Amino acid sequence: TLPETWGNPISPIGRIELNEMSYGSGTIRDVHWSLPQVFAHKSVRPLALAGYHKGADGIIGEGDVVVPVYSSRADHYASEETVSITDSFVAAKFTKHETTPFVVVRADHIQMTLPGIANLPKKCIKSSTCDHPSISAITNHLKGRAVASIPAKLENYRINLYLQNTNASSRDISVELLDEGTLFKKAAAKLNDGIAFTLEGKTSKEGAQKYLLLVKVKGHRQVVEVSAEAGYTSILNLNYAE
Repeated sequence: TLPETWGNPISPIGRIELNEMSYGSGTIRDVHWSLPQVFAHKSVRPLALAGYHKGADGIIGEGDVVVPVYSSRADHYASEETVSITDSFVAAKFTKHETTPFVVVRADHIQMTLPGIANLPKKCIKSSTCDHPSISAITNHLKGRAVASIPAKLENYRINLYLQNTNASSRDISVELLDEGTLFKKAAAKLNDGIAFTLEGKTSKEGAQKYLLLVKVKGHRQVVEVSAEAGYTSILNLNYAE
């Protein structure tokens, strides 16, 4: 997430790797697109765990301080559309991929005020009475038992928007939300063939919702209809035809 003009303060190497760990990178896009095929393999039994904070007044943080809940969930919405830069309206058709049991527990990334979800205490290896909130889901899964998804009441969702073949820089592109809701734009990441934007929104509604995004590319205005759901990531590839 460092500006391009800054040198890497850690070492002269690692720039590519750090960029590919950023929001909306090409690597993250490719991983998301491959997950349904990988997890559909009969020899793979995935399980996803997410940590979140909850206070007396309800959820105070939809994440484990480091990883947001929607990043911990392998299931997601995906759409790929080929469009013209002059199209005024794009109704993207999304597919919801559901492959993985998903368990949400109260936890920090590492142990602080809550148990750490990124590691289990040593006592959990030998003791069946371990009180770590995720241990029952993990052990049942390892024993081949079905693990029911345990969702929390979530409000935040993410939209990863990939604009390809635009021949435009991030300065030539803007994205806005037209209808109700709150949308926060995060960092843009470079791709070999375009620009990626990651956006975080918030909704109190349940299930998939339709949102209208205003995308401006080199002065052209497009309204893009996107499907999103609280607790999920929506991935949209817009390939601009020449």
